[in-house]
Amino acid sequence: MGIPGKILIVDDEPEALENCSRILKRFRYDCLTEHDPVRAVDVIKRERPGLVLTDLCMPGLDGIGVLNAAKRLDPDIHVVLLTAHATVQTAVTSMRQGALDYIVKPFTGTELEGVARRAFAGDAARPPDAGAPVQPAARQPKAGAAPILGRSRVILDVMDLVSKVAKTDANVLIYGESGTGKEMGARAIHSQSHRAAQPFVPVDCVSLPDTLLESELFGHEKGAFT
Repeated sequence: MGIPGKILIVDDEPEALENCSRILKRFRYDCLTEHDPVRAVDVIKRERPGLVLTDLCMPGLDGIGVLNAAKRLDPDIHVVLLTAHATVQTAVTSMRQGALDYIVKPFTGTELEGVARRAFAGDAARPPDAGAPVQPAARQPKAGAAPILGRSRVILDVMDLVSKVAKTDANVLIYGESGTGKEMGARAIHSQSHRAAQPFVPVDCVSLPDTLLESELFGHEKGAFT
């Protein structure tokens, strides 16, 4: 098992390495960086990180290759893939290979810290002060959920609705203006559902061509485009 709190970041872009490392060091994680994915495998073997954040598209060895190599060295290691080219197929492939999560670039510092926090949740050696603000106990979602904070009647009603919906198998549509917390609500529902142990896979629909959107999200029959 890797060392809790130690993170290896793998990306062939120096700026991406620096940005990720800077964000995570603010939360007192011990960060290692490697721009060569092949050498990264040796770093995993030598340094035994508890979490690997790896870019998906890299020369020499892609993120799936890093994921597979890491899992061979340590089946319990957490691996998160980072990519600017999101498709449902690559998300599904990474999850089937054992990835903890899949983050679409550009991502926020909150997203990055959140996935690190989830990876190390429950570890006694987790870095201090890395957690998010605590909610009232009765409303606290499971580990990994985006925090929904507030005590107003409207927020409390939203939390109640999340709890009720999470217990069902109903399809849920959350709509609203940009920045209103749609993904936060979706993550809260996921974390309280019976699927909480399964991956949460966000998809950036803007990155998908209009002609392929339905196919990527819902699949298609062979020959449908010919």
